[in-house]
Amino acid sequence: MRYFSNFPVTNYANNLVKNIFTRVRISDNITDYSHAFYPYENKEKERMDMIAYDYYEDQYNDWIIYFTNKIIDPYYDLYLSQEDFDNYIIQKYGSITNAQTKILGYRNNWYLDEQTLTLSGYNALPANLKKYWTSIASENNISVGYERSPSDVTLTTNKILSLTTTFNTGNSFTVDERVTLMNGSASVANGTVSFSNSSITVVRHIEGTFSNNSSYYLSGETSNATINTVTTINSNIDDTEVVYYTSYSAFDYENELNESKKSIKLLDNRYAATVERQFRNLLNP
Repeated sequence: MRYFSNFPVTNYANNLVKNIFTRVRISDNITDYSHAFYPYENKEKERMDMIAYDYYEDQYNDWIIYFTNKIIDPYYDLYLSQEDFDNYIIQKYGSITNAQTKILGYRNNWYLDEQTLTLSGYNALPANLKKYWTSIASENNISVGYERSPSDVTLTTNKILSLTTTFNTGNSFTVDERVTLMNGSASVANGTVSFSNSSITVVRHIEGTFSNNSSYYLSGETSNATINTVTTINSNIDDTEVVYYTSYSAFDYENELNESKKSIKLLDNRYAATVERQFRNLLNP
């Protein structure tokens, strides 16, 4: 069944047209009924009409897949091939490098940490670090060690600093510009600009330690400056807890989001005719 074939007709400017503003949605009670669906992993370059043809024997039943997976945009709401994904990143961020260097925030990295602690190792931790660990119990429910505690904490930034600056070239940095504290040709620290004028630069997403060492200079794409003073405006992650968090970039976020779109659910073929009939009835009561 073609998706728009059963939409009601309305009069618009003395013309009979399909009323595409009519809406029907599938009940959450149905989508939560796992026995009515089975998981499917979308393959590279595989279109929904191809899946519909293989499973429902009708390429026009691709609307059922869109419908039951609440897919609105038939391009960007679906899994993109590597080529299409790269083009999307370049279009949105200017380049893949830009997306990889644009930090969006920080996440508790428990899912990357497979180490365990002995009881004595855990007891030796400072009090503020024990929250990152959970007990490993034996069959007799006796603690035999500790592993990282699952905690999906996400922070918008780790630290925000205010720098009073004297510009050697240019007169300010640009918002979202990545700046580097340099010692000659060596990188000392990095940050992302939140605000900048001729005398003050506010940076977030701090990596390394910013200081007003006289031999250091702050370098951006078109400007550089010396730092006179460093003031911490906000610190979301204590210096002793930095190892428990990992920054994630725009590229990481977009890639994880795209990978999650690989998995869709297909309505069991036995229910396809029923859904199609109810769809028609709702559009044309």
